[in-house]
Amino acid sequence: MFVVPLMGADAEAVLKGLSRAAPHFRGLLARQLTLKYLPQLHFKLDESFGEGDRIETILRSDKVRRDLDQADTLDDGNDEDAPA
Repeated sequence: MFVVPLMGADAEAVLKGLSRAAPHFRGLLARQLTLKYLPQLHFKLDESFGEGDRIETILRSDKVRRDLDQADTLDDGNDEDAPA
């Protein structure tokens, strides 16, 4: 399972705690689900939010904004080749 610690919590400590509690969680799931075999639970840090923030920061940077504005200006004047 991918997890994200809230409120800036120490990710390593959270993952260690979840891994230690995994057998308990597995027992709770086994009582609620009808499965012949319940898989082991593994916890990993979900880095997609951080990666999304990094990409968002890049897209909002002055250099990228300038390039996007320039591309929009070039696209606005090039409608002659468009089909009618």
